Amino acid sequence: MIKKETVYKLSDRYIRKLQRDIILNILITLMFYVVFNIMFQQNEGYETIRIVLTVIFLIVGIAVIYSDVLRVQRNMNICYTVTEDALSYCDGKETTCYPWKDFHEVVVNPNKISMIYPYEFRTAQGKFYLHKRLADTELLIPDILKHARPYAKIDPQIPDVFQPKKDDWLENVQKRI
Repeated sequence: MIKKETVYKLSDRYIRKLQRDIILNILITLMFYVVFNIMFQQNEGYETIRIVLTVIFLIVGIAVIYSDVLRVQRNMNICYTVTEDALSYCDGKETTCYPWKDFHEVVVNPNKISMIYPYEFRTAQGKFYLHKRLADTELLIPDILKHARPYAKIDPQIPDVFQPKKDDWLENVQKRI
């Protein structure tokens, strides 16, 4: 039997922003190189200073590019995987697994004003929040609630939009009447 799993990654827009940051950091490093060269141009021994500045800024530039590339790769690997057994979160370095039976509570945390969906998921492993740069949060939240509902207490402040839809068409008709 094939296990159904759904993977939710960070938004493409955010990943493109991180990739643009590499170019901007290169330009900033080059700008500082030019400024320092202009500042020291009038000094005696400028040739030596220019060689030292070139070496320093080459090292800094390579370090900045390397760290930016690592950051992009790490963020490209961040994902949530929903399976029938658990929710897995990969932060780019390690994967944490949250079995559905370990979910205790899902609550709205009004103190997390920087997040679009400030939902706190409390599990046996501790509490966690969804990554704020996630692409399909509107699909992931109902998916988590659907699987966690039998085990966890769901906060009534979570909008009905995120509540999993019931398959019982008769009950839906009765609500409309």
